[in-house]
Amino acid sequence: MSKMKAYLDNEGIMRVEYPPYTILTLNDVQEEYKKRLEITIIKKTLLIKIHGVMAFSTKAQKFLCSSEHCTTTNAAAVVCDSKAGYFEYSKMLMHSFKYLYKPPFDFNVFESE
Repeated sequence: MSKMKAYLDNEGIMRVEYPPYTILTLNDVQEEYKKRLEITIIKKTLLIKIHGVMAFSTKAQKFLCSSEHCTTTNAAAVVCDSKAGYFEYSKMLMHSFKYLYKPPFDFNVFESE
């Protein structure tokens, strides 16, 4: 995957932004996790911006709910970009993840910050 950004904002929120038309694989979410660990090992709230997700692998979803990932995540808000392609599909994928995998942290999907 290319151009995924992760940074800590002035309010202490870990921000992650994926490029347009992303296919989220296990490798992608592990890369995100490693980048976040380079910034801080303290458990943080995530604000994840997506600009159109084309696919979200089962292995990636399982990793996001794993004890390893949960050591640095206390809540996550996913903001789906309404101007990007795959908007409705992205929302459906994120809602499906929430209800099928039941992440062990607060997880919600929004259309704006």
